[in-house]
Amino acid sequence: MVDRQNGRWKGPAGLASRWRDPWSAAFVSWVMCEGGLGTSNQFRRSIAHHVYVDQAIRARDAGSSQAGFTAYDVGETGLGPGDLLCSSRRGSYGTIAQRRRHLGVAARMHCDVVVKLEPDRKRILAIGGNVRGTVSLKLLPAAPRGGNLAPTREIFAHLKLRADAIEDNALDSSPTARALQGTLSSRAISTP
Repeated sequence: MVDRQNGRWKGPAGLASRWRDPWSAAFVSWVMCEGGLGTSNQFRRSIAHHVYVDQAIRARDAGSSQAGFTAYDVGETGLGPGDLLCSSRRGSYGTIAQRRRHLGVAARMHCDVVVKLEPDRKRILAIGGNVRGTVSLKLLPAAPRGGNLAPTREIFAHLKLRADAIEDNALDSSPTARALQGTLSSRAISTP
């Protein structure tokens, strides 16, 4: 698969070509591995989102687990940087309970990593892979829900990171964001 993707990347259509194979779950898996969740009992790396979504659902059902994430319905618990927001392709799932009935069965999904909350601007910033063929920052519209900030888009699962919270402005103070500060403020960032 990687050879096909690299061939396409370098092919006649060049950098603008779309990748034939989905790779967003591989991107999320790489981020989690780089972030310290390196063993499969912490995070089940996969090329399919449903693998680690199901792990987070099982972690919640078991009550205790070494899994790095616990699954919640959107708005059920507070969001934070490092959490994952997952949508179901073609509207297959609207809640964790609906997915629970199909644990272990392949399903088309997409997940993004929450990097910042902006309650005053009513939005959540999240990064995901294979979004229009790139790794992209999304600005997700949000509103209060169940006392928590929640996306207003169709998201069926909030995977809560089981770790100490980091500062709310961690994205702003990251070396990459500081290096891009002038560039980001001068460019328009669109919401897909």
